[in-house]
Amino acid sequence: FCQKLHIKAVVSTQSTGALLRGWCSERWLIEDRSNNSFQLGPRALIELSQYIQSAYGDHVTTCSLCMTICIYGTRCEDCNTKFHFHCKTKLNRNLEVLRCPSCKSEWS
Repeated sequence: FCQKLHIKAVVSTQSTGALLRGWCSERWLIEDRSNNSFQLGPRALIELSQYIQSAYGDHVTTCSLCMTICIYGTRCEDCNTKFHFHCKTKLNRNLEVLRCPSCKSEWS
């Protein structure tokens, strides 16, 4: 005999908070206290990058320097090319004049 089971799960605020804190401590999520929300953390971005690109490819860009998924980053004001903050910093570390590697425009 097959029966449909109707299970109503009740999750307390306390256990939800503990779960979210655990995901934050493991770097799956990052808490944004300024607007009381959570964002994908570095671990989630690394582990889920192929899925994110295949499912949301039209909305996700890659860093033009390291060619990996770039959710948080900066754009060149002239050519709109996107870079991770750390990739841009690393690229321009020893240069007197900061330039976009794509369009060669000077960055301020």
